[in-house]
Amino acid sequence: KYSVTTIPSLSGWRRKRAARRSGINCSTNWIIGFPHHSCARDVERLIDTAFGTPSMPNFQILQCLPGTELHEQASAEGGIDPLHWDRYVREPRPVFSPPVWERGLSKDELYALYFSAVRRLPLKLCLNALQLAFWRTRAALNRAQA
Repeated sequence: KYSVTTIPSLSGWRRKRAARRSGINCSTNWIIGFPHHSCARDVERLIDTAFGTPSMPNFQILQCLPGTELHEQASAEGGIDPLHWDRYVREPRPVFSPPVWERGLSKDELYALYFSAVRRLPLKLCLNALQLAFWRTRAALNRAQA
């Protein structure tokens, strides 16, 4: 049996599985568009890995925020306009699109991969709901037999 004191002592995926079996929903964040994502297959593998975990994946496209090493690197390589954010701060607009570093994949490719991952979420939600129902039913049966 798992409790508040035993779950933290477990590691990695075992902790997430134990939390799920105890009725706790978990989520993980996955960022696509890092410099090492040099082709679509790299991102597809990341997405497959995310959906293979016992948690609910959330996906984002990398945003190189000012003041970070990635922003400095992308600006130095000419991958993003270093003044993009400054202009937005000086003249905010209702619709703002953060710059996308198109080092290995184009902005269109990254968005296509992002939307392909997001389209898989309803199936993952259904599977998670079924798993949760299974573990709750199993726990209720165990309590009834005890």
